[in-house]
Amino acid sequence: MNAATRSFPRRLRSSGGALAHRPSPVEALRAAAGLDLLAPHRGSLRIGELQADVRIDGGDLLRVRLPLKSPDRAPRLLERQRELPGNVRFARTRDGLALLAETWVDGAAHVPRSLGEIAQGFAVAVDEGCPKPARTHPAHANPCGESQVSGQALRAALAGLGWGEDAVVALDQGWQLRPRAGGNPIAVRLEASDEGLWLWRRVLERVPAEVGAAAVSDLALRLNARLRLVRLTLAGGALVAESRAHAGLVTPAWIALLARAVAAAYQHVRAPLETLAENPRVADGYVRCFLRS
Repeated sequence: MNAATRSFPRRLRSSGGALAHRPSPVEALRAAAGLDLLAPHRGSLRIGELQADVRIDGGDLLRVRLPLKSPDRAPRLLERQRELPGNVRFARTRDGLALLAETWVDGAAHVPRSLGEIAQGFAVAVDEGCPKPARTHPAHANPCGESQVSGQALRAALAGLGWGEDAVVALDQGWQLRPRAGGNPIAVRLEASDEGLWLWRRVLERVPAEVGAAAVSDLALRLNARLRLVRLTLAGGALVAESRAHAGLVTPAWIALLARAVAAAYQHVRAPLETLAENPRVADGYVRCFLRS
């Protein structure tokens, strides 16, 4: 499972159509505020007085990482990150707790804006003097908000997917997309506000209480370390795989990329999380092995 989860962004890139051919990522990064390039594929992003590590993997996936210490328990971290722009997420890595986020460096104008959202998400998470963003359901306010999602642009982007009527279905609120992951179509919800898009799929209808909640939440943080462009989040008692996009990413290629990322994440994380949620003895064993010294 680990290898499959780590590798799915590479498969997404090969199926992303317009994202497959890009200019050098260095040119796209020059206008990004707070970013210091130390080498063509390595640098740092200033977050107040802190420096987050920046790496460009595979030539075009920009990854940002900041080690973190937090007194909050895992369920609270998974709830808090819903407020963070830039798809910033808490993750339990081999080296401990960290903040992670990514964006594709595709040479487009969105890159400085996307990095700006990531920087603000990190700043909010570590309370580095950045105000908490206002949030309107379903997508949080855009900290760089010089433009909004227009209904016409979104409809044109969905039509440009070329997926067929069964794979793009209008609902009373938003759309249901059916990207394919592992050869199977997987339903992913898409909702929009003026500020951006929210693509999501519910993984667990309800997170169990007490020991089950501790086990599921801790595993979700560990899985967050392996996902790309997606995060596992607690929302209204449910565990959700989600990805958010600002107005500059309302294109067929980006919607396809993020929908496939959510579908692939759901496919890879559902089984182990369901096992912990539905089996109290397994959850208790997980807690005794990983959470109790």
